[in-house]
Amino acid sequence: MKFILIAEKQKTIEFITFSLQVRYPGVEILTARETKRALEISEIESPDLVIINYVVPGIDTIDLITRLRRRLDMPMLILGEAGTDVDRAMCLEAGADEYLIEGFNPIELLATCNALLRRSKHGKSADDSMLSAGNLTINFSTREVSLAGRQVRLTPIEFKLLSHLAGKKGIPASHKELVDSVWGSGHGPDYGAIRRHIYRLRCKLGLEGQLQVIGSRHGFGYCITNHA
Repeated sequence: MKFILIAEKQKTIEFITFSLQVRYPGVEILTARETKRALEISEIESPDLVIINYVVPGIDTIDLITRLRRRLDMPMLILGEAGTDVDRAMCLEAGADEYLIEGFNPIELLATCNALLRRSKHGKSADDSMLSAGNLTINFSTREVSLAGRQVRLTPIEFKLLSHLAGKKGIPASHKELVDSVWGSGHGPDYGAIRRHIYRLRCKLGLEGQLQVIGSRHGFGYCITNHA
């Protein structure tokens, strides 16, 4: 199990980390004290839960929640000051799943984490949690990918790109469609960045027999060539 904890104060990080490690022995907790580091972690890790202290240096908290939600599909818990109902509503509308007001005790924190993890685990039906395209299998519950029985480790962005392509069953997806699917409409990178992500995906997937798993449609986009 893996969590991302984003908080400014070391004391807050230590308190939350200790509470989580007591409840979840062996949990890996990746910490960030500033926005840049939080976004770097989100590029390469697939956490089970993200916990954010409301005040994070370097960026508006609502913007941080929005950007993380575009990259990651996991429960998100906000730990914030009392604020107003509008503040809490804005966090939830931006993509957070729960909001705890500071002053909570460890029991309340852990109960909320348990509820979020439970919802995430049971949120998909068995049919929705798996997708197969030829020898390619994607497990959405565990975020695991295998090709011909071989496990393939992907970043969150690579996972979203591959999932979208596989879901189209060989029908090409345009560059714009991929950007909108992974980063949200109007918020994604340029097409050069898409090409770089696809290149890394191809390197990780390799060749299945003599067939490249992700094919190109010149001037348009990409598709899964080894499709069901």
